Amino acid sequence: MILANVFFISAQDKGIEIEHSFTHRKIFYRENTRLKVRTKDGKKHIGKYTIIDDETIAINGTSFPLNDIVKIKRRTVDGEILRPMLIVVGGLCLTGAIAGAAAGGYGFIATVALTPPGLGMLVPVALTNDHIPSKWKYTITTRNDSK
Repeated sequence: MILANVFFISAQDKGIEIEHSFTHRKIFYRENTRLKVRTKDGKKHIGKYTIIDDETIAINGTSFPLNDIVKIKRRTVDGEILRPMLIVVGGLCLTGAIAGAAAGGYGFIATVALTPPGLGMLVPVALTNDHIPSKWKYTITTRNDSK
């Protein structure tokens, strides 16, 4: 039992650490995290990544070095499911708000009621968490679990 605890306490994770160039904020993506990566050749790679060596990762069997990455972002399965639903429902709310404004009179109530939820659903989808190399530095590191 004690040996098992020692093993789990000293567990280390390999992953990609990205550091912001100006604020020095760090984000760590553990190996097998689902990422969307765009490379210099213009191809998008979406899936769980694995580390090949200190400078190379692979997604869905395609390997590429870190310096070929143009854009990297985390893509969770939940986000992939919710994103289209938020776009549709938010778009319908804003369409109803515009129709209410065009109708005038009591339609103004629909405009007031539907605009905040419509914007609240569309704005987070429009904001991206792209991490581009001009602002972020990518490195493959080993990190202790205790942090």
